[in-house]
Amino acid sequence: MDPAQYQRQLVQDRAHVAGGLNVRVPDGRQVAALMRVLRDLVDVAKAQHSVTPLMAFFQDNIEKADKAFLSDIPVACHRGCAHCCRIWVDASPVEVLYVAKSFSGAARDQATETFRDAVSVTGGMSSAERGKLVYPCPNLKDGVCSIYDVRPTVCRSLVSMDASVCARVFYLLSDEEIVSPAPNILLGRGYRLALAGALKHAGLAHTQVELNSSLDIAFSNPQAEQQWLEGEDPFAAADKAPEDDVMADENYRMIYETAFAGY
Repeated sequence: MDPAQYQRQLVQDRAHVAGGLNVRVPDGRQVAALMRVLRDLVDVAKAQHSVTPLMAFFQDNIEKADKAFLSDIPVACHRGCAHCCRIWVDASPVEVLYVAKSFSGAARDQATETFRDAVSVTGGMSSAERGKLVYPCPNLKDGVCSIYDVRPTVCRSLVSMDASVCARVFYLLSDEEIVSPAPNILLGRGYRLALAGALKHAGLAHTQVELNSSLDIAFSNPQAEQQWLEGEDPFAAADKAPEDDVMADENYRMIYETAFAGY
């Protein structure tokens, strides 16, 4: 694809996803368009030596999709509801870096200690083991998420129709099923796939890492952001889920290959 074609495609893609992914009418072509837009923003992030241009757009686009296509779904979740904030959380490496950047000065120093203490409890545990551990996310402050505006995609898309069920599941380890609306699930899948595809095509670490262990690394390593942007994987030692790469799914690989055919 020559530069002129690339720019025309990018203009079309930006228009296609301007209002966020339409998760009420799932369309792999729209995910592919977002993937290409994010891929272009990866180059901007590299040039500026900062993940902010990429992640600011990414999370703003999620918010647009949420408001446009999910606002009428009667979920029980809201800011300050933290029943589920005590389970294993997967995040993209770039999401981890963006969360870490939201802390500065004394708050960052405190977070460094807080996450070191958390990893002493949760480090090395599997996601199944964490499901039996009633241990709060270190980002909770007085029951409220302190990183709400920059929280990872999974925290944005994991919702419930009944908070009382969540309370029993996450505090009393009930085996009840938490009912989550299909559009919210699709929101998480679509955005995680688009971001992973963009990072993979750029040759950057894209597989999901566990939040506590990866933030511990990010806070302890001031060079983590630049290392990641240069193609290294500062989170290689972080805990990972058995299925940490969305590209392992054949259907998702097809969307990825379609998105970058001719690039």
